[in-house]
Amino acid sequence: MSKALTKNACWLSRSCGYSTHGSKRGVVLLGWEEKEWLSPEQERKALAAYIKRIEAVLSSAELLPGQRVAACAAKRVAEERMHKIRPQLRKVFVGLSSFIIEVLKEQIPKAQYEAAVAEARRRFAIDAARRK
Repeated sequence: MSKALTKNACWLSRSCGYSTHGSKRGVVLLGWEEKEWLSPEQERKALAAYIKRIEAVLSSAELLPGQRVAACAAKRVAEERMHKIRPQLRKVFVGLSSFIIEVLKEQIPKAQYEAAVAEARRRFAIDAARRK
């Protein structure tokens, strides 16, 4: 193969087997630059597994003093992160109203949903004022 053919072969159109090759436009189109978001439960499980791995490393006798300090610091940071997400793990009451809200969030535009929430809060405030 000639040098020009080899150089241009990696910039083929993104179809079939060529989907993992570079883009003609020079940008990544596979979503690698997007950060993956985890739910609090998933993040807690990942942190728990990470802490277990660190504890296994700490229990081994082959660590140098500097490595032990670094592992302890990493464990402390992971435990602090677990402590921060703990309030997010609390379960809220799940009744029919929770599912109605979830369905409405999925089916109506955001502006309309926010207007409905604002109206509901206004009515709630009026009702609370009447009860006093």
